Amino acid sequence: MREEPIPHGFAFSAISAVKNPGCIWTGRSGRARMAAWEVMEMAKLEEQLLQDLRRLPLADLHAVHDFVRVLLQEPEVLTPEERAEVEAGEAEIARGEYVRWEDVRRTK
Repeated sequence: MREEPIPHGFAFSAISAVKNPGCIWTGRSGRARMAAWEVMEMAKLEEQLLQDLRRLPLADLHAVHDFVRVLLQEPEVLTPEERAEVEAGEAEIARGEYVRWEDVRRTK
């Protein structure tokens, strides 16, 4: 099985994946390894995400963008105080002290 760089643009990647089903795609860093079917799945997901994003108001788009930027950053190292807060929150959850998203979200 041969390896090739993942082509730029998921649409191009999906076409390449169909033409080269046995190929393993690698990212520029050499770390990301994807089978052709994974490239095709990414192309589908990208299109679904774009359709959903186009329906959001501008304020929500900014929030989504901020969230994505956080996901792309290196993991944070928590301070001892933050670690204590996380542990306290986990203890609250273990005691059943939480609210379900379904019960507080704006829309159903």
